[in-house]
Amino acid sequence: MSEPEHLFVYGLLRPESGHDVAGGLMERARHIGPAQFQGRLYDNGGYPGVVDSDDSAERVIGDVFEIPGDPAFVERLDVFEGCTPSDAPPHEYRRALRTVEMGADRIECWIYLYNWSIEDKKRIENGDFLAAIAAEFRKQVVR
Repeated sequence: MSEPEHLFVYGLLRPESGHDVAGGLMERARHIGPAQFQGRLYDNGGYPGVVDSDDSAERVIGDVFEIPGDPAFVERLDVFEGCTPSDAPPHEYRRALRTVEMGADRIECWIYLYNWSIEDKKRIENGDFLAAIAAEFRKQVVR
């Protein structure tokens, strides 16, 4: 793989999400640590989508993984995100290279950007999908 061998995840692939695919990622890739991406995060009804932002104050919280330099590994991620050539276009996500921040360091990573309209989507203002779903769960329990 000639591209960077890092992946930024911000939703169900984050280690603390408890999702099966996150567990598989943890088994095959090395968790580097928490990071932030300059973008806007939206709720797609149980899973998130992120889009680029020109506003440096808009941040998405996530994690960086060092991934194997094996194209088949990235292809499996594309299958999970539904953006393979065999998936009907337009794809909900597209894999792109973006720079993320890990403290004072900047690192180029693969990221899955949301590719459909955000017009009817609820914005997750704090940029942290897992914190947002935890807060929503707490609200439902209190009711």
